[in-house]
Amino acid sequence: MAAQIAKFVGFYYFPSQGEASEELIKELETNIENEKRKAANHRQENIRRRHNYLPLIVELLKTLAEEGCLVDYVNKAKTVAKERKAVKSAAGKK
Repeated sequence: MAAQIAKFVGFYYFPSQGEASEELIKELETNIENEKRKAANHRQENIRRRHNYLPLIVELLKTLAEEGCLVDYVNKAKTVAKERKAVKSAAGKK
């Protein structure tokens, strides 16, 4: 990942030849900061994608079942799914 960041950061560096305007320098510095921010966001997103949420989901379902709420939630989800399907099929017939 660091190599990719260096590639993008290097892309935005401009060799100083004395004729580079302050505007151009500020724009390039802004672009560098944007690329660094994007890389940080990508790193965070990759961490989220790789995390195993399955144990959390299993424990949540176990807890809901022990409290007797799981059946109610399943029935409610079925009702909502039927309503959405009815609305979708009604919209398709128009």
